[in-house]
Amino acid sequence: MTSHSDTSDTGPAEDGDTASQDKRKRPVCMKCKCKPAEVAARQREPLCRGCLCDGLVSKVRGGVRGSSSIEPGDKVLIALSGGAASQAMLYFLKQMHNGDRERLERGQVAFDLKAVHVIEAAIVASPQSSDSKAPQQLVDSCHKAGISLHVILLEAVFLPVCEPIANDTSGCCPSLPHLQSDLHRLLQAVSDVTGKEDLIAALRKALLLRAAAQLSCNKVAIGTSATRMAVRAVAMSAKGSGYALPGAIHFTDSRHGSKSPTVIQPVREVGMRELAMLCHFQGLLVAAPLYSPASGKTSINTLSEQFVARLQANVPSSVSTILRTACKLKAFPWNESTRGSTAQRAGQQPAALDVLCPICSSPLTDAEIKEACQSAAHEDSKDRLEPARLNSCCCHSCRFQIVATNAASKAALSHDKDDSHRGSLLDATLLPPCIQQNAHRVADAAMQAVAVTDTEYQAGTTSAALDAHANYRDHMRAQLAAYLLD
Repeated sequence: MTSHSDTSDTGPAEDGDTASQDKRKRPVCMKCKCKPAEVAARQREPLCRGCLCDGLVSKVRGGVRGSSSIEPGDKVLIALSGGAASQAMLYFLKQMHNGDRERLERGQVAFDLKAVHVIEAAIVASPQSSDSKAPQQLVDSCHKAGISLHVILLEAVFLPVCEPIANDTSGCCPSLPHLQSDLHRLLQAVSDVTGKEDLIAALRKALLLRAAAQLSCNKVAIGTSATRMAVRAVAMSAKGSGYALPGAIHFTDSRHGSKSPTVIQPVREVGMRELAMLCHFQGLLVAAPLYSPASGKTSINTLSEQFVARLQANVPSSVSTILRTACKLKAFPWNESTRGSTAQRAGQQPAALDVLCPICSSPLTDAEIKEACQSAAHEDSKDRLEPARLNSCCCHSCRFQIVATNAASKAALSHDKDDSHRGSLLDATLLPPCIQQNAHRVADAAMQAVAVTDTEYQAGTTSAALDAHANYRDHMRAQLAAYLLD
């Protein structure tokens, strides 16, 4: 047996021995069996960069095709934040995009593609110092992809509902100081860090849907990765929003009806690590996130992210297991595939809508609907959106983290003492007009549901009080559908 010292004394090894040693050190790609592996993807599987990128494109293409998320003739608005997930999503959709409608290509779809970037500088900056320019990485990526980039400001969500949102395709957008002040006042009124993060996400989503409708797009593509999905599942469960969880983790989300753009999540089955690898190999520049929940505080969202990251580090299949388990929950009807042409979908009647929280758009449970109707039965006026009226028509998560503004009101909410916390609720007039409109609609639908149910009860058609919550839900759905038809 030859020792290490003996080997070193005999001089350098031959070329053939060195090549064989390098080959043993670097494993071969398990897919193509010929190129040396460069990454350990998925569950630490050795792959070369070509097989990794091709496999991810095929995975995203198969998921989009299986869920009918994108169909010929669709107009897709892709939300670009500048992160690895959104940049990779743009790359995937360009691989699927067929620019020549006269010539069909295998694996490609003829659809229109636009991009939008929401500038959130006003969250962390004063009206005088906020930047209204999109990251140069996004401008370059969209220019390279040959699509237009529309830039909008987050504070534009405070514009009246009937007023168009100012957007610019040059990479910058004119500032709106008076609306920035409105945004600052609203965020300062929300003391809970988790509630502030969720409120910003709700404002962003409402603005994206509004911008998509203004740009005549029927789909909004959001780059939510499998890792982010797993974090969302853990966070929503911790915040008491488990009922709404199935509606937030599927490929398609058309909860606002057929006349509103549908939200799609093309990269929901790809982990964040794989998306980062793709961006590195394809030379996609990633912009650093502007907003962090910070000031030294920790939210439920960040704790959930840290928890999933530790799980994934020890057990590489943790993210896929969490997502696969969550997907076993029964989906909502508006998560199902919407096949057919755009014109056919636009002509559908929004008859089976769920009652949604006016802030986060989560579907309300039967218990929350019943509480809204019971509160509406004692209202004297509905002209002004009072804090108590807003509180009654929101989901429990938004009530506790956003509407309740201090510890005393949170404690009162947790013990269902409505009379003790009315003075410490969020001023509803601070909310954007679109959210105020949604709250009025839900509260008005609750009042209408109470009136109709009482009439039916007196007429004898509603026999048991235990069935009241079902009647409330059905009547509120019908009333909300009537609002959308106006």
